[in-house]
Amino acid sequence: MKFKGKRTLTGILQEDEGLIILDNTLSGIGWKITDFRIMPNNPDELGSAPDKHFSARLSCIGGLGKDSFFIQDNLVLGQAWWVCGQSGNMFDDDQLITTELRITNMDKALAVTDGEIGYQVSLDVFDITDYEQVVATIKETAQSGSDV
Repeated sequence: MKFKGKRTLTGILQEDEGLIILDNTLSGIGWKITDFRIMPNNPDELGSAPDKHFSARLSCIGGLGKDSFFIQDNLVLGQAWWVCGQSGNMFDDDQLITTELRITNMDKALAVTDGEIGYQVSLDVFDITDYEQVVATIKETAQSGSDV
């Protein structure tokens, strides 16, 4: 595996929205997450009121519902949250992404927030061997722990 460079993906997600933010159709190319952050897009939501919260999930391939983060599933690559003015995240920085990367706004029509979030996903891109690509693809698909 040979490092080729970095890429930062940014954008806005509406309530209940999910997007494919990376569609990797190139053979011999893999991506690794190096950072994942979210925050409210509306400046009025930046206060630390206890009723304000936002969350998002990164996954590959898709098909997961929104009733859980499905942390145990190999399709899930990370989560980020913003609660009461504090942010946090956890993500798999070892997983090689060879198919696609999706982001999902996990917030559901809450009366206390508009649910619109800004996101930033930082990635490293690598040249990979056929073997590394096969192993990563198997992990992304065949070893999924949820019924999807």
